[in-house]
Amino acid sequence: MFNQVIPTSVSSFRIYRETLSRFRAPLQLLSEAEEFQRLLSLYPTKGAILKSLHKDALEQLTELKGKINALTKVTAMEVMN
Repeated sequence: MFNQVIPTSVSSFRIYRETLSRFRAPLQLLSEAEEFQRLLSLYPTKGAILKSLHKDALEQLTELKGKINALTKVTAMEVMN
């Protein structure tokens, strides 16, 4: 999902905005990471698996946030030109 090629044409402003909207949708990853953290406090004996799932959710969230930031900057540059 996150490894899609983003067009580089200056005239692709609409595509950038659509892609940005699509990346914002899965922000439920934040809730997922928070839930794993909560479950970890409730079930410390399941620590290994919950820590692994929490780490995976945080990594996906970090990647998504980076893509959103990059697209936001590109669309801001498009508006200024």
